[in-house]
Amino acid sequence: MKYLSVVLISVLFIVSCTNKSKENSKQTSKMSITELNKAIKSDTSNASLYQLRAERFYKINQIDSALQDYIKAVELDGNQLPWLSKLSDIYLFKGQSEKARQTLDEALKLEPNNTDVLLQMGMLYLLIEDYTKSFEYINNALAINPNLEKAYFYKSMSYIEVGDTARAIGELQKAVEKKPDYIDAYIQLGLFYDALGDTIARIYYKNALKIDSTNAFVHYDLALHYQNKKEFSKAIDEYLYIVDKLDSNFSTAFHNIGYIYLVYSDDFDSAIFYFDKAISADFNYAEAYINKGYALELKKQYRDAFVEYQTALQISPENEFAKNGIDRISKYIDKPNK
Repeated sequence: MKYLSVVLISVLFIVSCTNKSKENSKQTSKMSITELNKAIKSDTSNASLYQLRAERFYKINQIDSALQDYIKAVELDGNQLPWLSKLSDIYLFKGQSEKARQTLDEALKLEPNNTDVLLQMGMLYLLIEDYTKSFEYINNALAINPNLEKAYFYKSMSYIEVGDTARAIGELQKAVEKKPDYIDAYIQLGLFYDALGDTIARIYYKNALKIDSTNAFVHYDLALHYQNKKEFSKAIDEYLYIVDKLDSNFSTAFHNIGYIYLVYSDDFDSAIFYFDKAISADFNYAEAYINKGYALELKKQYRDAFVEYQTALQISPENEFAKNGIDRISKYIDKPNK
């Protein structure tokens, strides 16, 4: 469950721009980085130019350059709350949590009751595992606005981390009460109930799909749910829907179909077919090579199996499954297949 929460809290929080920054953005919104370089050279005290160039850098993943420009922009004009918020995000992305916290403190001095920044601070404390502080800031935001669905979602993440599943579920249910189309909350509820082995999980996944039927990851969660409940026909249908309709390179969907054929129906040829599909979608998919090797081993095609296990080891040199596979078939390699 800790992995699930980490995935869901790895979101950057950006508050809305003020009218002043919007006006500045309109004036220079079409300028390239090269043009901004020239403009800054001519006007080194223009904070908005640094902020706009920072955004340009950020969009092309030049994070260090974006950070330096945001620092400069805030140095020149420290009254822009959106800039402080984004600067904090970048600090956090860079692993500089204390600087991120200090920057948010400056933002709260400007607007102590800004719920976006309060939630951002609550999430920061969650990430550094200070759950008491996390609850404090999130609850402060809720005291200002009890209809903040994200606040309940973030509280659920804190409850996950402290091991209180019941309260985590309760907060997620509050989130969907406040926002009935809150897809992230439905997904997390599905994952919770899946972890508990409860079939109600599928209801939450289906609710999420009513909101976004094109979300391949929710279809995958539902398919895996069916697979774990041994409803293999439904699982395969969901996996095939993903690769046929949504993402033809969704390698784990192909792999899991192969796994079902391998483990639950002993249809080794079909299993190999889908493992090959998974490998075509991801040439570094060690598990697909291993399971294809195992299917070939069960077919007594030991030389072919050896190749697959060896390929897996090239990708993952310490993989015990691949090593064990080679150990099992090594005595057959110099003998003809039987």
